Amino acid sequence: MQFYRNVQSRTLDNGVRIFIFPQPGTAVEVECFIRTGSIHEGRHLGYGLSHFLEHMLFQGCRDYPGTAAADAIDRIGGSMNAYTSYDHTAYHANLAGRHLPEAVRILSRMIRFPEFPETRFAEEREVILREEEMGRDNPDRLLYQHLNGSIFRNHPLRHPIIGYRELIGKVTRDIMAGYYEERYTPDRCFWVIVGDVEPEHAFDLVEGEMAGWERRNLEEIAIPPEPAQCVARSDGFSFADPLARLAVGVRIPEISHADVAGCDVLAGILGMGDGSRLVRALELDRQLAVTLRSFSYSQGAGGVLAVTAAAAPGKLEQLESALMRELDAIRNGALTRAEVEREKTQQYADHLRELRSIREIAANIGGGVIANGAPDLSDAYLEQLGRLTLDDLNRIAATYLSPERFSIVRQTSGDRKRNTVRKTRPLRAEPG
Repeated sequence: MQFYRNVQSRTLDNGVRIFIFPQPGTAVEVECFIRTGSIHEGRHLGYGLSHFLEHMLFQGCRDYPGTAAADAIDRIGGSMNAYTSYDHTAYHANLAGRHLPEAVRILSRMIRFPEFPETRFAEEREVILREEEMGRDNPDRLLYQHLNGSIFRNHPLRHPIIGYRELIGKVTRDIMAGYYEERYTPDRCFWVIVGDVEPEHAFDLVEGEMAGWERRNLEEIAIPPEPAQCVARSDGFSFADPLARLAVGVRIPEISHADVAGCDVLAGILGMGDGSRLVRALELDRQLAVTLRSFSYSQGAGGVLAVTAAAAPGKLEQLESALMRELDAIRNGALTRAEVEREKTQQYADHLRELRSIREIAANIGGGVIANGAPDLSDAYLEQLGRLTLDDLNRIAATYLSPERFSIVRQTSGDRKRNTVRKTRPLRAEPG
């Protein structure tokens, strides 16, 4: 499949890249990416600066004080939002194609000319602190964070995107402005526009807003590599909840690696639905788990393949033993050609469904640029998916389900007092 081969691109003299992909319809998706995320925070690692900055760009910029930028998009019938990831931050708007000039102008002002008003800065910090507190009241999120921290010991992926409460509280306007100056630069910025768009017109619009943005701070953050894991790791924490929880995960390669499609298929076979192998065996048949799911995600710096489950506290040890036996069998060749082909078909269908949405198309283009510098990584992924055989899956299972690669996290049911704050704004960050 070569769906994304017709994406048109242009690079401005200052390094800003633009990717345009016309699609039938009357709407347009406009996304501006900055290649900086929580792993790039340097001496302020754990402060959550990337996520904090994402919030602040909605609090006032040149020509759009306060919330006027989002209000302007809303008045013309569009919607606007943003998210922060480990390795990038993205701002996106969806609206009628005829309003493309307004979207480009508003997003450009937000990216290039934020104001960081002091009064809104303090208020937004409280919003983020409440988000962080809500995360600590979510046992599934805590399970994921403990697992990530066990798998990544050197790499900054081990830290939560939102940061840590005691460090978020230390963020000042000067720290925020300094981070913006260091990381929000034209060579780290690219645009993706998909939908009802005439390419030359779109190129001209973005260039008109971005061409005057001068280069600065080309130095990149030195990120330590994650050494190979040669012995199993374990971790645990207590949480006041009627259920206990278990996570078993392994590190997998970066998103452009040839094994990633196979890791995704393996995750689907393990626990992505009622028909998957582990759900049938451990949840539906033996009833050792109340819920069981698997996931696989990867990005430019690597990723995680994991199985997570919740169980009655008295069944946690039995569940872990049974799960290890199942994984051992799969590692030693228990997969069948039928389940491999069935999961390949499911994954392929899921990717094809994404092509109905210009939002998903734009996200796939952006993900390819972030991970591999090109917009058509999804095409290569689908080709890899189509070529997968049972032998490939057996090799991948034998490689990545080796016991010495495992990180195991157990959440026991303790007496920790749970928080009861209400969430005021969705955290758009953590995968898993």
